[in-house]
Amino acid sequence: MPERQQTLLGTLDWSYHLLDPGTQRLFNHLGVFLGGWTLEAAQVIIAPPDDQAGGQDLLDQLTGLVSHSLVVPLLVDEKKISLKHSA
Repeated sequence: MPERQQTLLGTLDWSYHLLDPGTQRLFNHLGVFLGGWTLEAAQVIIAPPDDQAGGQDLLDQLTGLVSHSLVVPLLVDEKKISLKHSA
């Protein structure tokens, strides 16, 4: 692997390891999406169907991913926000 890619991989790895285990789990699960996803789609893959309280945890975890620059929020239209992996 070229050195420049090793540095990028090292940066992503470092940022990933700063996340708490729950947020790491979310990031791993979000890998099933190609090109982005909505909050509703993330809820489906991360929370059991009967989990009503998990929504705030998901928002907190997504905020953590955004603050670590591992995902980027994209405004699709006025009613829908999509996210994509930044790497």
